[in-house]
Amino acid sequence: MRKETRAFVESIATIHDLPEPVVEIGALQIPGQEKYADLRPFFPDKEFIGCDMRTGPGVDRVENVHELSFGDGTVGTVIMLDTLEHVRYIFEAMREVRRVLKPGGVVLMTSVMLCPVHDYPADYWRFTGEAFEVLLEQFATRLVWTDRPVLFPRSVYGMGIKGPLDEDRHAALRATVQEDVIARYFGDQAMSIITVDGNLVTLTRRKFRGKVLFALRALELLRQRFRRALKSTR
Repeated sequence: MRKETRAFVESIATIHDLPEPVVEIGALQIPGQEKYADLRPFFPDKEFIGCDMRTGPGVDRVENVHELSFGDGTVGTVIMLDTLEHVRYIFEAMREVRRVLKPGGVVLMTSVMLCPVHDYPADYWRFTGEAFEVLLEQFATRLVWTDRPVLFPRSVYGMGIKGPLDEDRHAALRATVQEDVIARYFGDQAMSIITVDGNLVTLTRRKFRGKVLFALRALELLRQRFRRALKSTR
């Protein structure tokens, strides 16, 4: 679990009363994240059911999101963090999520756009913000965020509600995620991306490595301009 996806759930939970039971799809906590990946502390007084395709830490019951065993309209909230890219039949899964949600039920979901291939057990998809809008089109209320860089965001965040939401709450949710997640973890809009040992790293001018990277690029541009100017005078 990444810090920004965990913060996304925390941010929503602080201002919106997420109905129970809360069901997390993809709840298996990989080695080294047994406590960090646990979302239960955000829902101390609510029923929380961790689900995954295999048993392990954080998993209360084995489920296949293509064919959930929950009855129609019996789940309050479904959480899927960085899970959808591993779901083979994505639209079938989203129909199942909507089916099991109660009226007023909520789905919170995140996925990657800028990310290396990673098999858990397979890696099928990359999503834009527009893709999340399509996946959530059967929900009466849809909110979608993307982080930065704007033209090649690392992640997409979505919230769907099986019912209407007043304009004030809609605006509050949008602003809260923008502040608590996007601005907090991705800072300035002027960002670059580099690869370090196979991992993608985002940088801004506020960080030392970002300053160095931007400086090196600026020097390279100056060098190229100087060479072009030199050629034009010959």
